[in-house]
Amino acid sequence: MPTSAKSRRVIGILALNQLAWADDPKPGANPYLGTWRMVAVIVDGKDLPPGSSTQNIVTEDGWTVTMNGDFYSKGTSKHDPQFPNHSDVKYVEGALAGTTLKQISKIEGDVMIACAGEKRPTEFTSKAGTAHTLSVWIRVK
Repeated sequence: MPTSAKSRRVIGILALNQLAWADDPKPGANPYLGTWRMVAVIVDGKDLPPGSSTQNIVTEDGWTVTMNGDFYSKGTSKHDPQFPNHSDVKYVEGALAGTTLKQISKIEGDVMIACAGEKRPTEFTSKAGTAHTLSVWIRVK
């Protein structure tokens, strides 16, 4: 299924994702490391179909988003030590290069939930008019 420019931009916004934990996190390990597959996305209050194989690969050095196995975007994330679920997500290559978004995120088991926008969200929602993107990812094992 072809992906529109708007859909690709949305997917790029969702890359958002921080630096993650391995499959078997050890105490002090980063829970975001690993490979994540997008399963849901809401942008500015609109539920959109996620790409069937949109993945976010998170390493200690940053993240890379692929769509159908093709490179889409790459970036880094900087977490706020005072607020561990807050990060600033910087796009350095591909879609949205040069853009930095404010994000909140959390991990529940093998599910990562992220919400981002130009202004940092205060809750995990994407209401019409907020321009926030809420995404749900599952860990690929």
